[in-house]
Amino acid sequence: MPTYKLYYFPGKGRAELSRLLFAAACIQYEDNRISGDEWAKVKPTTVTGKMPFLDVDGAQLPEGDAIARYIAREHGLAGKTSWEVAQADVILGVCNDLRKEMVQAHFEKDEKLKAEKQTKLGKETFPNYLAVFEKILNKNSNKDGYFVGKSLTIADLAVYDLLDFPISKGFLSLENNATLKSHRQKISEIPRIAEWLKKRPASEF
Repeated sequence: MPTYKLYYFPGKGRAELSRLLFAAACIQYEDNRISGDEWAKVKPTTVTGKMPFLDVDGAQLPEGDAIARYIAREHGLAGKTSWEVAQADVILGVCNDLRKEMVQAHFEKDEKLKAEKQTKLGKETFPNYLAVFEKILNKNSNKDGYFVGKSLTIADLAVYDLLDFPISKGFLSLENNATLKSHRQKISEIPRIAEWLKKRPASEF
């Protein structure tokens, strides 16, 4: 088994999906949370000058999505067939599209424009994307409560992770999205996931 060392800032961010995957696969790893002062020293040693990055037996793998997909492939969470892998990739793409809009609204510096973007996020963007997630869940012919196939994949964890912040901050409710609400509950009750959610360090993001 390789030795894994995951590096990211003291928060969930773009590393949390990888942490959820490690938890789901019951894989041991070093969860290295780098402060701002430490980052100044670490940055020159990185491939892209960004975090997260994963050290695998001394070799460095950058980029959050690449890391998560690698972990998923290595530990049976990418999908059981090429078609399932492709379906999971679709979910990851949709998640990234929504994340981009969330980030733009949250970090907008112009206060008037920020208010407009946040209003649009709540009234239009979130409902539209939640409808897409529900449609995909309902169309999964296996009806096992997962986004892809009959078992847990990176797709399920990606959606769970993406919605964590807006739900926890009260920006988003799933009361009108019964299928997605049920899915979220199902994922949170997987023993290894539940254990991680209970013990992970608290953070704003």
